[in-house]
Amino acid sequence: MDRYKALGTVAGKELPKALIESEQLAKPIFTPRRKPNRATTRTSAARSSRALIGTELARELERLTLALYGFAHDFAASKGLILADTKFEFGMYDGHITLIDES
Repeated sequence: MDRYKALGTVAGKELPKALIESEQLAKPIFTPRRKPNRATTRTSAARSSRALIGTELARELERLTLALYGFAHDFAASKGLILADTKFEFGMYDGHITLIDES
């Protein structure tokens, strides 16, 4: 929230002006993080990911994250709940992207 207040951005993405804390966005945004829990922007994540995991895998992780969030959001909404924020953690198992944690 501090970065948004100062710059109007989160993870390098410009957001609407005058949002209040916990206000629902029109559509979800991808806010990548690396361990240890350092915030980063999509651009810097892609840049550093090229060396770590490659650009294609970084893009696939973004796609999967947003698809999972959309599914969970819709499910929660069908139960009268709001999914405001979540975190997905991925790993590789036997050469496949694997969801290893959600919080």
